[in-house]
Amino acid sequence: MTNPNIQKISIGNPDTVSVGEYSLIALTENGLWSQLKNKAVLAEDVKQALLYVNRGEEDAGFVYITDSKT
Repeated sequence: MTNPNIQKISIGNPDTVSVGEYSLIALTENGLWSQLKNKAVLAEDVKQALLYVNRGEEDAGFVYITDSKT
């Protein structure tokens, strides 16, 4: 995620969806949020985050593994 080739990272909005809150916690606890927050593109939910990545609009994204199978 810190690779300079990764320009946009889809993340659920931490204020409105649990996956966003969990992602923010994980990134913060691992000391990565300050490096990645400028790359973050907030999604309304997990499926929207996955859609952004699948369409190539974002380079990476945080989703639940169960949603990545759809």
